[in-house]
Amino acid sequence: MAGVSIHIAPEMMKVTPVDEAEMKATRMKRRVYDILSKAAQKPADRKVHMLCVWFCADCCCCTCSQQARQLHLHFLRSPRAVKDSGSGHVAGLELETNALQTSSDQTSQTAVGTGQMQSVAAQLVLESIGYKSHPIEGAPFDDKHGIIPNK
Repeated sequence: MAGVSIHIAPEMMKVTPVDEAEMKATRMKRRVYDILSKAAQKPADRKVHMLCVWFCADCCCCTCSQQARQLHLHFLRSPRAVKDSGSGHVAGLELETNALQTSSDQTSQTAVGTGQMQSVAAQLVLESIGYKSHPIEGAPFDDKHGIIPNK
C-alpha cells in the first residue's frame, strides 16, 4: 500500500516449528505470512497525512509519526461485544485476547480465548471473517469457491 506504514508487533511475526509445519502444508498460509512480513518492512511515503487504524496511542509495536499513514495489525483477538455510545452509534469494541493451542500431532494450531479482555475505541465496525462468501441476490457467485468473482 503506497503511502502507508504497516506495523506488526515483532513477537507476532515469530515463527514456531508448528507455524512452519502449517505453512509447509498450506501454500496460502505461507503466502499470507510472506506478504505481511514484506509489508511490515517497507517504509511509508512520509508526505501523506496520518490515518491511524486500531488503538494507535496504546500500540506496542512503534511510536506513531504524524507524518505518515499508519496501519497497525494486531492478531489473536476475538470480538466479544460492540459498545454503544448511548445514542445508537458504535463507540468501541470489547476484544478477548487469544493464545494459540497446538494440536496433539504438532501440525496445526487453534486460537483459544484467554479470558483477558481489551477495550478499543471505534466509530466504525466492519465484519470480515473467513474466506468464503454467501450469495447475494442478483450478483454473480462461484459456488465451488464460495466467492463473488472479481472480474
